[in-house]
Amino acid sequence: MESDIDTEPTTSCGSAENAIRALQAADVGTWRFDPTAGTISLSAIAARRLGTRVDVQPLTALLERLHADDRVLAERAFGNADPIDIDVRPLASGGAEAWLRLRGRAIEEVDGKSTIHGVLADITSRKATENANNRLAAIVASADVAIIGTSLDGLVTDWNRGAEAIFGYSAAQIVGQSITMLLSPGQEDEERVFMERLHRGERVEHFETRRRRADGQIIDVSLTVSPVWDAAGRLVGASKVARD
Repeated sequence: MESDIDTEPTTSCGSAENAIRALQAADVGTWRFDPTAGTISLSAIAARRLGTRVDVQPLTALLERLHADDRVLAERAFGNADPIDIDVRPLASGGAEAWLRLRGRAIEEVDGKSTIHGVLADITSRKATENANNRLAAIVASADVAIIGTSLDGLVTDWNRGAEAIFGYSAAQIVGQSITMLLSPGQEDEERVFMERLHRGERVEHFETRRRRADGQIIDVSLTVSPVWDAAGRLVGASKVARD
């Protein structure tokens, strides 16, 4: 039976060419740092990202192309030489702030000397998402209302300070436990109904119900329950906002 996998041997030269083409297609730059000479060479993509020239140049020339707050980090990373894994900002050229990730490792050359070979990728979008998520997390953590995250099987995954104040459980006590700990007698079907609606992509708006605090007190709350989707559009849990 014939295989649908190409088994034709590939030369090392062909492998290198394919790797270069793949990096170019992904718009990823490459660089080579010589620790002995203190020089660095950049591919065309890497040079464009940094706003500098392609030819071999002193490392100091590269450092001058970075945001002042990132130069010490980069200088320390290249001083330690191996491995290198840092996020830096090139000097703005009239546009919005950009972020680059530099990663590299030492490779022994034919003459026995080690040089650092690496890649340079634009991570501006990823950084913007991370920063937005961090801001949102700070807002959620400090909110006065209870904000609770649960998995699809009803286990608590997130628990902010507002939830601690309203329900009396600390995050350490309840994360990983079933959300049914908060249900008062006779409410056993509520979570099932919520999950059925979430699977249909529906939100539950300002649902008035009762919940049980850690001290056993039953309190009246207003709940808003929303589905949580991952990047691929799969339902992964629920987000609940509760007001006393």
